[in-house]
Amino acid sequence: MPPREDLAAALALLEDVKHTFPTLKAALLYVASHTGRTASSVRVAYHRSRRGRRHGHGLMKLTPDHEAVLVSVTQAFSVNNLALTVEQMRQLVLRKWGVKVSRTWVSRFLGRYRKQLSKRACKALADKRAGREVFDGVVDFCTELEDFLTHYHFPGHAVFNYDETRVVQRGDKMTLRRVEAANKERANVRSTRHQDVASLLTFVAADGSVLLSVYILKGRFGAGDEAAVNFTMERAPSITRGTWPRYYCWNDTGFLDAGIFKEVLAKVAEVFHARYPGIQALLFGDQLAAHRRSDIVEYALGLGLFLFSLSKNTSHITQPLDEAPFGTMQADKVRRNEKAVMDGMLTNTNTRDALLLAAYAAERRAFTGPIIRGAFRRRGLWPFDPELMKANVRANLGLVDIGETAVEAARHAASEVIMAAQGRVDEARAGSSSGRAVVKRGVVHSPFLLLEQQRKVQEAAAKAEKDKAVRRVAREERKVNQERELAEKVASRELHRCRVCADKVHRGGKTWVGCACGAFWVCPACSKQLAAGAALAEHVTMCAGPPESGSGSQSGVGDSCSSSDDSE
Repeated sequence: MPPREDLAAALALLEDVKHTFPTLKAALLYVASHTGRTASSVRVAYHRSRRGRRHGHGLMKLTPDHEAVLVSVTQAFSVNNLALTVEQMRQLVLRKWGVKVSRTWVSRFLGRYRKQLSKRACKALADKRAGREVFDGVVDFCTELEDFLTHYHFPGHAVFNYDETRVVQRGDKMTLRRVEAANKERANVRSTRHQDVASLLTFVAADGSVLLSVYILKGRFGAGDEAAVNFTMERAPSITRGTWPRYYCWNDTGFLDAGIFKEVLAKVAEVFHARYPGIQALLFGDQLAAHRRSDIVEYALGLGLFLFSLSKNTSHITQPLDEAPFGTMQADKVRRNEKAVMDGMLTNTNTRDALLLAAYAAERRAFTGPIIRGAFRRRGLWPFDPELMKANVRANLGLVDIGETAVEAARHAASEVIMAAQGRVDEARAGSSSGRAVVKRGVVHSPFLLLEQQRKVQEAAAKAEKDKAVRRVAREERKVNQERELAEKVASRELHRCRVCADKVHRGGKTWVGCACGAFWVCPACSKQLAAGAALAEHVTMCAGPPESGSGSQSGVGDSCSSSDDSE
């Protein structure tokens, strides 16, 4: 009989050996025989120690550890803006652990981990909004703004964010469900497929107020500056703290341009200084070209307005209006638009006017004090919090650390998904043919003719590449020959240089004196000097060649020379 040990040692031994036995009962008997405890006491202590833990059902597809890894890898893809689909999650589980799961299993899995994961519609972003340079731009912006705020002070009602949003009705994406007849084959409803109503430019303050809003509409001006337009306005409510002035502007496109923005800034300065005389305002906007023109920035400074542009490609992260205000407005506007379109169809009235009235109501409900103040605070723009702003950008760009518990497993699982995607791409390419061909509008083309054109294009490209390679080789050879000829010319020039003055070079004149080997020459001016004779005698002794003159005569050094016209 082994000595009786305490329950802690027995439980530790059970945790070590329970996986080596087919059943818990067998493991308990083994531990009881080695610790001097009864199997029942160890079993009770074991279940009590596991109280509060999550127990896995015997029919669970994955173990709790595997599910933790799956949660981690899903979050890893999400923070990198590469959220997985349900089908990709099923393939991940199959590749990683060899377990087939259904779409229903994935839905229940998301329900069990709804605090960590959720299934949502995602918005596609361009690649330029997901690079490391985006974060570096935010760091530079925070540094510049911190330096600026050390010299200037602004109250909350003098700090504004302005941006433009489109008032658009897209009938192909309806949100309200309709009641249809059961025997109707297709669920269709009369509506407008796509209609641009206006652009809304709003100026909201950090204290939760709205300074003003401008609706930019499209008009048919042609070559002139005036045009007749139809407009619809909402009846003005009673003046309270929750109301603000609304203005209208027309141009050829319905979008904000530099001319309109300049006029809007003048109106902003007029309204702001009338409400808060004697102070300046700080305006934050995006990187639109009309916002950053030097003449407009200078014009705004003359009005007492400081224009500050947010970092490039980060307005969807750092701009307060792009968070809750515009999101709330667009969601409410979509529901109101569908009702307005239906009302217009039933009453045979202009749909555009109904959509504009729906935008008015959505704007009034979305731009409230709590929504605006919360957006400024969460974005870290005002009160200015550079650390919060940088943390938001890092989280949206996938630059945050997600912990150390399951990171390695998540990376390995992520590589499994990427390998699967690459395999599908290679498989699709292997079973398809693509190319480039010249086609005619409205003409039916055979795939064989298209492939024949692609073959000819490839042959022409291969021939052009071959000719290009030949020309490249010939060009390199010419370059080498030119360099060699240049070196030879330089060496020959040095051999024909006057050995006394070293200034002139022999070019075949008749008055130069030199050696028969052609490696020693003296110009006519120096040939009359005694130094030239000594140098020539020394060279002749070493060369063993008789001296000669350019004319072939036996004129020696010291003879008078007529000219040196052929020397330099």
